[in-house]
Amino acid sequence: WSTKCLTLIGDAAHAMLHNQGQGANMAIQDSGELAEAIAESITIEEALQKYEEKRKPITRLYQDLSRLFPTDKAKTAFPEKAHF
Repeated sequence: WSTKCLTLIGDAAHAMLHNQGQGANMAIQDSGELAEAIAESITIEEALQKYEEKRKPITRLYQDLSRLFPTDKAKTAFPEKAHF
């Protein structure tokens, strides 16, 4: 997602299918994590690395979840709740 001084957030970094409705949510969370990483880091490069390390696991989870489509046999229409 990043170079030494530039990064992407939201759908630009990790687009996902629409059925989870997480596009704007992910962008907001990315922004918050990026701000925290910048505040805690000495260099921009370090901040961008921290940001990616923090956000990649959760965005990977939601990308995978966005590929799941609920059926009438599913126990829940919200499979992401089982992960938290």
